[in-house]
Amino acid sequence: MMRITNSMMTQTVIRNINDNMQRLNDAQEKTSTGLEIQQASDDPIAATKTLKYRSYIATIEQYQSNASDATAWMKVTDDTLSSLTKVVKQIRDLTSQASTGVLGDTELAAIEAEVSELKTGAIELLNTQYAGRNIFGGYATDAAPYEETTVTDGTTTLSTVEFKGGYLSLGGVVSSSVDDAALVALYNANSTGIYTSTGSQEIKYNTGYSSQTAVNVEGQDVTGTGSENLFDTIDKLLLGLNGDTSYKSVVVDTAGVATGVTTTDFTMDELLDDIDANLEMISTSRSDLGARMNYVENCTSRLASDYTTYTGLLSDNVDANLASATTEYSTAQTIYDASLTVGAKVITKTLVDYLT
Repeated sequence: MMRITNSMMTQTVIRNINDNMQRLNDAQEKTSTGLEIQQASDDPIAATKTLKYRSYIATIEQYQSNASDATAWMKVTDDTLSSLTKVVKQIRDLTSQASTGVLGDTELAAIEAEVSELKTGAIELLNTQYAGRNIFGGYATDAAPYEETTVTDGTTTLSTVEFKGGYLSLGGVVSSSVDDAALVALYNANSTGIYTSTGSQEIKYNTGYSSQTAVNVEGQDVTGTGSENLFDTIDKLLLGLNGDTSYKSVVVDTAGVATGVTTTDFTMDELLDDIDANLEMISTSRSDLGARMNYVENCTSRLASDYTTYTGLLSDNVDANLASATTEYSTAQTIYDASLTVGAKVITKTLVDYLT
């Protein structure tokens, strides 16, 4: 039979007290922090799941931020296209009024002045920015894409509109009063400055898992380029309001060299068809944008659902059951107090305690 000594009893009591104190400490930490585990060693499997869930949640939050930014960009673009549509429709209404043939010179001059202002307003709209970035300039977001400018060669000067540093059209709609040879010379001297598309320049945002969405609408898809662009249509109208019934255009060969000039007659009624074509181009761009906005909205809804799912899983994995934790803490406190009481009785005084 093994002999139980006072020293052995003392060591056992102290060990049990320490164990109960550790249990009380663990219960107190769980209650105060609300977390099931305090460090990875408490439950390696749960800790691994926690890291994964937090990684998923961080990724979802980034996608949500991207989707929010993408939505804001596209909302600004849609509002701008809506405003541009109103401007072009207003130009159409003015064209319809001028085409009746009953307005006098004073009324036509007033319409001409208004159309000129609307043209300037259209350029301003097409230079709209979002967060300091030009929304219609493709990758060139740091500079205004549209600018009304003039082209000069010798004594001949033409007004035109530039897009990203290139002429949308050069020698496409010119007053009949301009000399043919001068027009050809001007075109050939400046033809290298005509805008040429370098391909699609989509600005894409990651809005979901393996999902990218183009947020921008490129200017050339809104206004068109060449002789059919929106500003050439407006220039035709301005010529008509000034009394012209025809305009000149350069004839260009396959090598891109102007070889002559052609004259085209037009009426105000015919310009209505041109304006309708410009409106259709704007509408097409807006419809495409609307489809992308709907897609991002669906992504946002799905991300919100995923966020709720993973935050719930994370909570289930790391959060303590407060009712259970409180009961555990109360039990641990009682056991610890009891162990101290019992220990005080078990660890009796020795002879040394009585020495004076």
